[in-house]
Amino acid sequence: MRNTFLSAAIAMAVCGVVHADVVTFTPFDIAAISPAYIYRMSPNGAFLSGTDSSGATGFRYNVTTGQADLLSMYPNNVTNTGTLVGWLPVNGGTPNGGTDLGAYVPLGSDPIAITNPMLEDSDAYGMSDGGTVVGLSTTKGGTPGIGSAYTWTAAAGMKMLPVNRPVRAARANGISQDGHIIYGWNDDLTGFRTGTIWVDGAPLDIGYTPSMPNAGEADGISANDQFVVGSNAYNSSFVKGGWRWNRADNSVIYIPDMAFVFAVSNDGKTIIGNADYAGGPLRVAGGSDAEFGKAISSDAEFSTVGGGTNASYNERAALIWHEGIGTMRLVDWITANGGTVPAGFNADLAGSALNMTGDGTFMNGWATNSMPGSYTVNVTPDKLFADRFDGTSLGVFATLSPSTILAQSAQGAPARLTIDLDNPGKSDATLSSDFIDQLPFGLIIAATPNTSNSCSSDPLVAYAGYDTITLHAGAVIPAGAHCVISLAVTANLSGTYQNVIPAGSLLADAGQNRTDSNSSLTVVAGGNGVVHSATLNHVMVDSATGSTVNWVLGTFSDTGPTSGSWDLNLRDTSGLTFRTVKTYMDGLAVDTSNNVIVMHAGDVVGPSTYFTYAATATAFLTPSTWLAGTDGYVGFRFLCDKPRQANKVAGGFCYGYMHLTTTAGATGYPVTLVSYAFDGDGKAITVGQ
Repeated sequence: MRNTFLSAAIAMAVCGVVHADVVTFTPFDIAAISPAYIYRMSPNGAFLSGTDSSGATGFRYNVTTGQADLLSMYPNNVTNTGTLVGWLPVNGGTPNGGTDLGAYVPLGSDPIAITNPMLEDSDAYGMSDGGTVVGLSTTKGGTPGIGSAYTWTAAAGMKMLPVNRPVRAARANGISQDGHIIYGWNDDLTGFRTGTIWVDGAPLDIGYTPSMPNAGEADGISANDQFVVGSNAYNSSFVKGGWRWNRADNSVIYIPDMAFVFAVSNDGKTIIGNADYAGGPLRVAGGSDAEFGKAISSDAEFSTVGGGTNASYNERAALIWHEGIGTMRLVDWITANGGTVPAGFNADLAGSALNMTGDGTFMNGWATNSMPGSYTVNVTPDKLFADRFDGTSLGVFATLSPSTILAQSAQGAPARLTIDLDNPGKSDATLSSDFIDQLPFGLIIAATPNTSNSCSSDPLVAYAGYDTITLHAGAVIPAGAHCVISLAVTANLSGTYQNVIPAGSLLADAGQNRTDSNSSLTVVAGGNGVVHSATLNHVMVDSATGSTVNWVLGTFSDTGPTSGSWDLNLRDTSGLTFRTVKTYMDGLAVDTSNNVIVMHAGDVVGPSTYFTYAATATAFLTPSTWLAGTDGYVGFRFLCDKPRQANKVAGGFCYGYMHLTTTAGATGYPVTLVSYAFDGDGKAITVGQ
């Protein structure tokens, strides 16, 4: 339950503020709990939260008024309205035989405990604008490897978040303001904290690709909810860095050198965090490292470090990364831009560089072996990186989800076009002219548009069958926040549609968008349909290697291969055992104890089903029900995208079920695979359909 790095506490007392031409570095402290450590900041930059050095006293700091509220709880996060979320010791807390419960504290309120956790203790890590709390529920004192990520609302109570490895621990570290994105981790089968992002409740594991075989927990989200960042990623050479996920296109990139990544700007191009505990060489712009071959070595803000050669850093050094340029020490970037780090702080600002506003003009964190422990960095607008941030620049971020659909002519469900309008400024932005998204030729508004508009009380102008979307002038984007318009779109013809919203499309009294927004949708003319096998009655070989099946081809191998194009292996390992061939990718429907469940006609197998995977040397346990002589169904999912099938599959996975009979006895054998079926277009399927 406790964080591995020192939590932060914040309330600001000026201790020798240093003024600079571009950057101002300001030590932070609160006399009553000195030294105070900053932990988190609200997305709009209005509130800071943290603790004293012991973690016993938490605080909330109002950046505008300077008021610091001290509380007897541990704050993990703070919302735009100043509500703290964290955990509250009950009856002395776990060290004294009590419990720790997730809690939240609105402005002017006492802490409100979240009672009835799924396990003995709970911890709250984030809250959406709509009041959804996320966090971790675990055993008393936090047993290693045990715990579940959860969501909580006042109406529904605490609910477990689905994960791809439910037998392993998971935690939700935060949630987007709109509540659609949750981020955190789910342990893999070795205990490594794999980065996990839940998109509308569906878990997405980061990593497991040739270029990034491992990616650690997700630790932060941009203020406009477009980018999620995380730590402990390993590239193909197994060099540790961080990662960044883009909500618009589901892409993930590797961030070099920065093993701990905590904050990202609204455009995703600037990230702050820290080096690994080991320290080491730091590659910067102008160096020979291949990862920086496209670096802008002439950029004065970066080329000052070592003259474009390797510099060094100590463990947990604060770092800053900029897309297309590279990674450098935060202290070097500060001094290169006229700032001064006063005596009392360690040379690398080693500790945690934790928070940054969406426009990059306000950063903060804490440093070890420093007095006071915390600091803030203020950046004059337009000076963070040339042409990158502008106090009058508004943001337009469009996404299309899912990214692949069936054509309307093939009775495919529409995609959802969501356009996020972002205002990083300190005053409201009122549209001075209509904002128009002219869809590409062939992409049209669905027959039932299902429009949503949080930017204006006027309805969004979007007519079914047309290709123009209009938000009328007068709509308001709140200061330091965002508003969202969304609707359903589709197409009758196959192809990839690029929806480009050009720079200058969003015009307001506070400024305009200065970069294009790009989103794409792939439309497939015809689907693969539902695939039903014939009645097979294939008797699976009773041996240590067993029999293996290929769902697409409908073929079996009774030598039991567990590699290549095969999908599922059944074998006798002291009893019937199930094993997926594509480890960490394919899955079987299981209960929370990792047992393959017996499904029945009418049950549904789909994206919301609990699945788990088998590692190379670990197979699934079999519940006693399968050994009792059972006639039932097993739900499964498997990778089925092109070229395995003729047409592209949204999400890449197909969902299906197999009809299986077993024999009462110690092993369950003889075992017969009677038949199977799957939906070839990635949709849910009903058992017996």
